[in-house]
Amino acid sequence: LEASSQQKNALHAEIQKAQEEILRRSKENAQLREQCSELRRKEESLAKERARSEALKLEVEDMQTTLIREQQTTAQLEEDKRLLHQRLELEVAALERTRETHDSELSEEKKRLQ
Repeated sequence: LEASSQQKNALHAEIQKAQEEILRRSKENAQLREQCSELRRKEESLAKERARSEALKLEVEDMQTTLIREQQTTAQLEEDKRLLHQRLELEVAALERTRETHDSELSEEKKRLQ
């Protein structure tokens, strides 16, 4: 009878230890689940941040392309302006020569008429 009581006590002690181990592991599992959830949240946040970063990178590339295009357009407009200025100067010079020729012809005509 005493051996049976000792066996019962030993079994109770084993059950108690097993229950404590189950409780410890349950707490450990809960902590691990919370850590996994936190890691998933961080991963989602990083994915959103990467997407934002990629969108900004594309926006910067578009702006750089636009800037290059505008610089090329500005350079072309400057060249067009320079050429128009040059053409205007040539036309003014031609008009001055024509005026001088007409003035000279007019002067000669006046002399001839006098």
